[in-house]
Amino acid sequence: GGIELSNWINLHPRVKPARAIQLDYFLPQQFKYYDKTTSKIHVREARQSLYETEYPVEEIENDVAALTFEATPDYLLFSTLSRVPILCVLPWVKLLLILCD
Repeated sequence: GGIELSNWINLHPRVKPARAIQLDYFLPQQFKYYDKTTSKIHVREARQSLYETEYPVEEIENDVAALTFEATPDYLLFSTLSRVPILCVLPWVKLLLILCD
């Protein structure tokens, strides 16, 4: 379901997709910007890394109406651990959850 939805969303002219469908960027085992000693997230570094490595920055900067997305289903599985980094790094993000039977 996720790949089909991603392909469908990518058809919209304002959408600039991430470099991969599933980035897994905010999963606990991947997220490198949480300092366990201070219990703080290095927001600026995380945001810069995310933009530079995962998203088409040039296309987004040149088009103020551009939107981008990624689809990582494991964010739901690790929702108690991934929600704080997502909120801190991308407080304006909108999450879309699709459940299938």
